[in-house]
Amino acid sequence: MVYWREIPLVRLFLPFLFGIYLSEAIPFYQRELLWILPFFLASLYWLSIAQLDFGERWKSGLFSSLFFFLFAYLLTAHYDERRTSNYFTHFLEKETVLIGQVANYPHGNDAFIKIKLRVQHVQKEDDLLDCTGNVLVYLKQATTNKQSVHYGDKIILKGAINPVPPPKNPDAFDYRNYLHYQNIHHQGFIDTSHWSIVAKGQAPLLLQKAYYWQSHFLQVLQTYLTTPTTFAIASAMTLGHKDAMTDTIKNAYSESGAIHVLAVSGLHVGILSEVVLLILGLFSFRSPYWPWTKYVLSLFVIWCFALLVGATDSVLRAALMFSFLNFGRVLRRDIHPFNSLAGAAFFILIVNPYALFQIGFQFSFLAVVGIFFFYKNIYACWSPAAKLLNFFWQLTVVGISAQLMVAPLVVYYFHQFPIYSLLTGLFVVPFATGILYLSVSLLAVHTFSTTLAAYLGTCLFYLIDTQNKLIFFIQQLPFHLQEGIWLQPYELAFLYLAVFALLLMFLTKRLVWIQGIAACLCILLGTNIYKKTMSVQQQKVVVYDISKETVIDFIAGTSVYTWSSDSIALKKINYATQNHRWAVGMQHQYAINKEGAVFEAASLFRQANYLQFDDYRMVLIDKKTKLANKPPKPLYCQALLLIDSPTIAIKDLSKNYNFELLLFDQSNSRKLVNKWKVTCKKEGIPYYDIGEQGAYVVDF
Repeated sequence: MVYWREIPLVRLFLPFLFGIYLSEAIPFYQRELLWILPFFLASLYWLSIAQLDFGERWKSGLFSSLFFFLFAYLLTAHYDERRTSNYFTHFLEKETVLIGQVANYPHGNDAFIKIKLRVQHVQKEDDLLDCTGNVLVYLKQATTNKQSVHYGDKIILKGAINPVPPPKNPDAFDYRNYLHYQNIHHQGFIDTSHWSIVAKGQAPLLLQKAYYWQSHFLQVLQTYLTTPTTFAIASAMTLGHKDAMTDTIKNAYSESGAIHVLAVSGLHVGILSEVVLLILGLFSFRSPYWPWTKYVLSLFVIWCFALLVGATDSVLRAALMFSFLNFGRVLRRDIHPFNSLAGAAFFILIVNPYALFQIGFQFSFLAVVGIFFFYKNIYACWSPAAKLLNFFWQLTVVGISAQLMVAPLVVYYFHQFPIYSLLTGLFVVPFATGILYLSVSLLAVHTFSTTLAAYLGTCLFYLIDTQNKLIFFIQQLPFHLQEGIWLQPYELAFLYLAVFALLLMFLTKRLVWIQGIAACLCILLGTNIYKKTMSVQQQKVVVYDISKETVIDFIAGTSVYTWSSDSIALKKINYATQNHRWAVGMQHQYAINKEGAVFEAASLFRQANYLQFDDYRMVLIDKKTKLANKPPKPLYCQALLLIDSPTIAIKDLSKNYNFELLLFDQSNSRKLVNKWKVTCKKEGIPYYDIGEQGAYVVDF
């Protein structure tokens, strides 16, 4: 049982969290508010030295909570880089010269290198102005003489830097919001001749060495793991290198509920931490300094590993979290594990309050909370007598405990639930542990004994190969994945209320909490019935924003009828449309055959390029459309959609069609669209530019 008095850091952490959330939800920031903080500090000091009666101690708690709430609110507001006086966009021109340092490990392909640039200078005429800020840059590479860009290199570039655009399709992934929580708000696409490396190796020496050893160890793994699949898994799980991962592998691990093992994070750092402590625990010394020696050695191994895998945010979070947890172990009963966890979260969020809104942070800490709460209760259900079996059962329970706490977030963010995720958890954590052990051992002995390294490499190969076969087997099972689950934030809240009711049932040993679980599930069932009822009655038309293509959805209840370009790939369609189709509760999808003479279903009628959906009429104008010189009577329609850059005059359209709105999608050339818009403004014709304004949606 957890007592409230044993976890003071958790009590202070809750108002701190609320302050960060409210700062983003209600962005009101005045620098003058900073003067309130000293007042609260003075009040806290006075309350700490005052001899308050037991009934007045709430005053100290209230002022402490208010101080941490306000501190978090102002900290989060001030963290936004756009509020700094020398933010680089204050000096931007049409084409700006920027000088900055590469702030991440570059990723890319043969055409582009994607980097995060920490801007240091802006060139204004002949002057270099000091500035700050981050920008996402895509550097185009030459087909010959390709430059190798590394972390810490200083780069000069010239080009247009623009704000990151919002999502242009309904319910699409908000990439702008994703970058905002990394403090990136602008991006640029730089041509080959407009960028160059000014100086190499400007990163701290420690990080440069870590990058070198990571590259070296990748070569070692590639030497002993000869197949692309086994190398991709080992490099991702051991060194955090994902460039070798294919879509087939990612989909298999995602659909089987094992995608988390491919990202080096809390699971891997936790396994490594436990292994180090287990090995050090074999040695027993009576010295009072031995517990602290073990702690320092575990810290050294954890942080070396964090640097080795690239010091990504997720790994640094996990390393810091287990550093705090192991510190609590050294002090034994003096620090509750939840205090250690709250301390780690405090430290991370003070350095970067935006981490609260990042999926990795949420997954890491919720997984550890789940392990703290569920592990002992699940493990108590079965205690194998055999030590080896008991060891694997413990690892399995760790995976199941973490998944129970993280599962609602997986459904909320990814709109899918792997049905056999608990089955996957029975073997994926033990396998991940073995792969991590063997990989680290292989990297350690490679220099000293190639014979032993070859043996370890063979064992590692077969272990990864067996794991892959199990993963692909689960992916082939019937009903292995439930897709299209679209949760609203309030539904996610009720799911976690049900989880916490389950936790309370375990902690208090009282079955009365089953009523709370049942109540939450009944509410969720009721909201689901309501959403289903509303989705059956819906009717809407959506013309999506897709580069160089045309896709139109006619949504009638839970059925979706799609008109799309001939050449467009299914993956490109799904990227733009899938989230919205899931959000509207799509159950059936039909492709409208453009070659057929007539298509008729439900309230939709199509003949050639004429489409009527209930009372809404739309006509598509493409390159094959022929207009009459003197039509007997203009055809009435609500919208004309111009596609595939038809060579047609806007004035001639007005003679043939009586329309309310002219639409241009992204299948047209930008130059032609701009020409049409000039004509529309001159003639007073209402128009809608999907490329600039986003998807066109008619809801009726």
